[in-house]
Amino acid sequence: MKLIQVRAKSARGSLLARLNRKERSMRDGGKTTWSKAGKYKLVHTTYYGWVNVYDTPDGFLFARVKSRRPDQEAMLFDAFVGYLTRHIGNRIDSMTVYYYR
Repeated sequence: MKLIQVRAKSARGSLLARLNRKERSMRDGGKTTWSKAGKYKLVHTTYYGWVNVYDTPDGFLFARVKSRRPDQEAMLFDAFVGYLTRHIGNRIDSMTVYYYR
């Protein structure tokens, strides 16, 4: 399991709200590999696993990447970081990764 801590450039607007808006707009167009599976859960269409995403009022976003197949966790992590970078990368100040067993 990996925990990602993302700090926003400014406290204006939530990173999670921006991520949800982007996912919704892409879902309406039918061109996304990530879909919502609950209020704070995203699942990938190809890799078996999920990402729990939470935000704080201080402008931080926390994401916990978890896969039931350990061989796919790295790919799921890579796909999620790429998704963040592509769609809200201009709002990200820094990203920290914590590794758990």
